[in-house]
Amino acid sequence: MISTKVVRVIKMTAIILAILSLIKLVEDRMEFERAKTAHPGALSAADPKHSVAHPDDKPKVTQPAVVTTTPKRAPVAGEPLSDDGIHIIFSTSCSMFQRWQAELLFYSHRKVGQRGKVTRLVSGCKPPELAEGETTHKPDFFVDNGAKANVEEMHRSSNPIAEVYEPGTFKTAASFKFANKPYSVRSWVEKKMQPTDQVVAIFDPDQVLLKPLTVERALRKDEMKVIASPSRDGANIPSLGHPVGQHYPIGAAWGKDGHFNTKCRAKLDAKYGGKSFAEAVCGAGSPCLNVTDGDGQKAYALGPPYLLLHDDAAKLGPTWQDFTPPVVDLTERDLIADMWSYSMAAAHHNLPHTQIETYMVSNPYGNDEGFPFVTAAIKRNPKMSCHNPPPITDGPGPTLLHFCQNLHTKDGRGRTWMFHKGHVPEHILECHLPLLKPPPDDFIETQETDQGRRIAWNICQLYVHVNEMAIAYREKYCTGREINQSKIVFLHQYSNNCWQKDPMTCYPFGTVEPPQYDGLPKYKYDA
Repeated sequence: MISTKVVRVIKMTAIILAILSLIKLVEDRMEFERAKTAHPGALSAADPKHSVAHPDDKPKVTQPAVVTTTPKRAPVAGEPLSDDGIHIIFSTSCSMFQRWQAELLFYSHRKVGQRGKVTRLVSGCKPPELAEGETTHKPDFFVDNGAKANVEEMHRSSNPIAEVYEPGTFKTAASFKFANKPYSVRSWVEKKMQPTDQVVAIFDPDQVLLKPLTVERALRKDEMKVIASPSRDGANIPSLGHPVGQHYPIGAAWGKDGHFNTKCRAKLDAKYGGKSFAEAVCGAGSPCLNVTDGDGQKAYALGPPYLLLHDDAAKLGPTWQDFTPPVVDLTERDLIADMWSYSMAAAHHNLPHTQIETYMVSNPYGNDEGFPFVTAAIKRNPKMSCHNPPPITDGPGPTLLHFCQNLHTKDGRGRTWMFHKGHVPEHILECHLPLLKPPPDDFIETQETDQGRRIAWNICQLYVHVNEMAIAYREKYCTGREINQSKIVFLHQYSNNCWQKDPMTCYPFGTVEPPQYDGLPKYKYDA
């Protein structure tokens, strides 16, 4: 019969073996994570639950991302920041329309060698309790038919360090689609943000990186334009209590002397007890109530990208979501209500932003934002190629391109070329479908005005990026299948009735053309 002492020894041995086994599992996992960081191209980001080696993980048209060790904790005041601590986040619905936009941002993150992390916050996916045809997100007018990408597709990217977070579904987005941004950011800040996320950079999904975003290197005064505050070296670097963002001319109509107090007076009286706009949103005693329209112009007239230190993001994220419903209600779902609610949340927490005008290019019909740098670059290289435009260097120039505009101008033969995100075929990532037909290579050179050259430069950058993105994605996920690399989808301004018999090549705002087609005779959309 086994003695009590022997039984105790056996039990103790079993416990020790279990502990050693657990330690081995943890060590294996840590080694896996180190390998993933050191060799991002060796692992697939198709599904974080099944990260396996992929035979074709390195897209032929991309540069490898620069990935190094990240800091181990959030910074303290005055501590130098690292570009490895930048975490870019952006929110989308799970529509096919925003699937390719998300992949384009992921792709550009890798192409420019952006350090740090990048995460897509995807919401609005149809939960099982909703009836067929019911939705919690409003489609994007004529450009989004509401078609949803499946979960597997959302987790795929040619960028091996791309991450996806699904915060859930927000019913407010059924009446105001942009509500997904503050709601998603709050969820991520509260549940997923890590101490190693030194700088949270909030982007829009329709933004493309043209060069790496940096908080490690102080940009010189001649590399950027700062709005409403003294220009200085290093204005691009956020500090605790002083975030940084892109200036947008949205004003501060919500301020104590702003016109929202009169414009929204009927609803303020009927529903909010006659309060001022700021008090109705921010509450009594908030610092937000002391901001004038002039103050807002200097510190709160901004939009993505927003760059905040970890602790500032932790404070502002939840308040941004809290302030969004009343701003949406009072402004009758204004298109930029979420931007105003962000500004008011920043004012509530005394977080004045340094506003940089030149972070991005967006509207080429003016010569502000980062376009003076673009105009200067074209003048230095008047024969700039449309099919292979030179990259933006680390010197003066915009960091990103925001493709929220309807761009169109004629080439040297009189044919109109255009780009609008709603005109890009939403299934462009599919292996067998053709790519976008680019303008002539001399498209920039043949423009007669600076405005025309700015528009052409924007269009060329977008055609190149979209086609490269689609090829990189297909090379990773179309293994064993034929990849269509023909660039024959001509985008045009007006919808057509699709004369193609094949429904897969019938695009509402595009026409499949032979490569040699010269644009003659002209269709109505060539006018």
